[in-house]
Amino acid sequence: MEPGRIGGAAAKAAVLRGVGKGVRFWFSLVIRLQITFTKRRILTNLCAFLADFLCPGASKQWRYFQIMMDRRTAIKHLGGAASALLLAETLHAGEIPIGQAAAATPAAPPAGPFTLPPLPYAYDALEPSFDAATMHLHHDKHHQAYVNGLNTAVAAHPELAGKTVDELVTNWSTWPESARTAVRNMGGGHLNHSLWWPMLGKGGAAPTGELAKAIDAKFGSLSTFQDKMTAAAMSVFGSGWAWLVKLPDGTVAIETTPNQDSPLTLGHKPVLTVDVWEHAYYLKYQNKRADYVKAFFTVVNWDYVSGQFAQKA
Repeated sequence: MEPGRIGGAAAKAAVLRGVGKGVRFWFSLVIRLQITFTKRRILTNLCAFLADFLCPGASKQWRYFQIMMDRRTAIKHLGGAASALLLAETLHAGEIPIGQAAAATPAAPPAGPFTLPPLPYAYDALEPSFDAATMHLHHDKHHQAYVNGLNTAVAAHPELAGKTVDELVTNWSTWPESARTAVRNMGGGHLNHSLWWPMLGKGGAAPTGELAKAIDAKFGSLSTFQDKMTAAAMSVFGSGWAWLVKLPDGTVAIETTPNQDSPLTLGHKPVLTVDVWEHAYYLKYQNKRADYVKAFFTVVNWDYVSGQFAQKA
């Protein structure tokens, strides 16, 4: 094998093996190459000296590598091997696994007018229907990302300052074109999730008051409503939401929206919603959206939802 290939392989091996005896052994294989010259024997002695200094005991490997190479190649490999050892020892000192870079310190969330609302119950409060791991990820990570994105958009567009999230989302198409996508997606994500959390919580077994009457008038029964709501949730292609909304005339209807769009843009008041983004259920239900929607109806906070419907505003 050519000397250059041997030296390069040894240097690469030193990096990959990382720490301890493995690094020092492979380094010694490069350093202690016996270099034969008809003249300039001083280079051989220099290599030997450096090898003994950096890797005690490396001379034991001397006899195994009777390899001829010229002075220029020897110097190149000597420098490469030293760099390999330095890198490996640095990785070891920082306890960073080989092949994995040090993680950068996460940037602080952008400051702004919008904040993540606290989850109104424990992460495991909806078990076994909704698992704690999903609730934690959904609320603390996904919803937080929408809040951060919305704050970034508001900071970049002064004309959005002072508006509520409802106002931003309802009128998203009227904002400067450079802000519309962020308001629609990030603002919608923040708004929709803020509506979603308190609708859950096992409060009451069925709708009451005006909402119960409106559901019966529109669908005939709670069971029929649930079937139609389930069908709507299943019909959403990709990511989105299924909604029970209150129309301006006081009646109810079922609608769907893609992505993070909101019924508010149509002048319809959200009453109840099912989040059918996969991050809402995939840890527990994988691709079984129907099972997830069925479980959803076991954790609806009907007392809260009925109260929201009764509000005139």
